[in-house]
Amino acid sequence: MSLRGGKLSKKSTLEHYVQQRYLKYFASDLKQLNVFVFDKAKNEIRCNQPINHIACEGGFYDINIDKIITGQEGLNQEIKLFFKQLGKDFTDKYLSSYIEPLFNFIDNLVNQFANKELCLNSHVQSIQEEYNRNQISFYITFQYLRTLAFRDYFQDLLNQNNKNRDFLFDENNSEYLKIIHTKLLFNNNLVSAIQKSIAGGIWILGQVGKGSVLYTSDNPVYVLADFQKEPGIFTNVLLISYPLTPNLLLLIMSPETADRLKYKELENRLVELNPRAIDYFNHQRVTGAYRSVFYSNKQMDKAMHFHSTDLNLSREDKISQFFHFSS
Repeated sequence: MSLRGGKLSKKSTLEHYVQQRYLKYFASDLKQLNVFVFDKAKNEIRCNQPINHIACEGGFYDINIDKIITGQEGLNQEIKLFFKQLGKDFTDKYLSSYIEPLFNFIDNLVNQFANKELCLNSHVQSIQEEYNRNQISFYITFQYLRTLAFRDYFQDLLNQNNKNRDFLFDENNSEYLKIIHTKLLFNNNLVSAIQKSIAGGIWILGQVGKGSVLYTSDNPVYVLADFQKEPGIFTNVLLISYPLTPNLLLLIMSPETADRLKYKELENRLVELNPRAIDYFNHQRVTGAYRSVFYSNKQMDKAMHFHSTDLNLSREDKISQFFHFSS
């Protein structure tokens, strides 16, 4: 697995795979819009990093049709023609124009929380309403699919399971990987299946008390799956966690998981996360990050500790030991 991010060539523009509007909530300096960054690859902490230079890469979604290599000349020409008609920055423009505006629904939810319109242990109507839930689910779906972490994960799946060597990737075939990533982003069946799975889960909002914060990362939608079964794209999902702000977490469980852990009574409620639960979800952020963890204050020691500590949190039988809410 290669580690990269934030690259910029002279001819490329930075394209974010985590929306800057979302990252603003984790800024340590609201005027300068800087965050603290824990870099897993270098095992170092960097302060005052501007959000417009994190979770991005030069030309991340752009496809250079002159570099496409498929091993099949006819397919090669067909793909080149298709993406030439679309334009190399089509994906970035689509995400900016049609997907990122869906963050308004998350914004509204966060504002309700910030304005103290949500009462602890009460039902949250805005996540119960079908329309709001569907829009937030679409946003989360694309956030899950659009990242460098997902592209790398999908490349591993292909290289492990695909028998056709035209689909095996090396440094000379990176454009083809971008093509397949783009096709997944615009695969209506895949997007619809993930969106419906998210919308049909058990939703819980977790509030963090004073003195603690939630991290986010360059892979902010953490999906915990049953790894004892065959891996795939959003298969065998047990739970999803997505920090909305340093003080508010959206947790989505599969109905089966919520039933086993006896959390169904918390559906659509705002509950307080206890310290062990906060550590549990922050550990997810660190282990699930592709390279970088972002947070709004100087609680850096735990991020480094989580990076070097194995809590076996990928096993479902361990969830209940860390997964307790205060009532």
